[in-house]
Amino acid sequence: MILNPILALALAAQAAPEPIAMTPTQFAAAIQGVVGQTYQGGVRIARIYAEGQILVIVLDGPAGWRSMRSTAEVSSQFLTGFCEDRDFEYFVNGNLMRVDTTEGGGAARPGPVIRTCPPPPTGAHPQ
Repeated sequence: MILNPILALALAAQAAPEPIAMTPTQFAAAIQGVVGQTYQGGVRIARIYAEGQILVIVLDGPAGWRSMRSTAEVSSQFLTGFCEDRDFEYFVNGNLMRVDTTEGGGAARPGPVIRTCPPPPTGAHPQ
């Protein structure tokens, strides 16, 4: 799945707040433009909303798309693309994120609550 580079480009096109002092509700509203974008393998951003201090991003794909990955792996892959190549400060002020997944619009499988961007991959050069 080539979700990360494409997603990073899509999100980079969105205006990144400097430094972020937005609530999850405000941030969800600010990035609604990426809802509906489809990536390789038919995975798309189905919904973005806030649940209290948590920004929830729902990824939907065809039947079986997540069978080889745990929810933690899907979340990590998504977040790597979300955090790279910019000064991403969403997690400042205690904001949290969760990446839920669905298959064919079915029941959501909630991902883990994320508190920070993952460290850069080994061998990655600093931006």
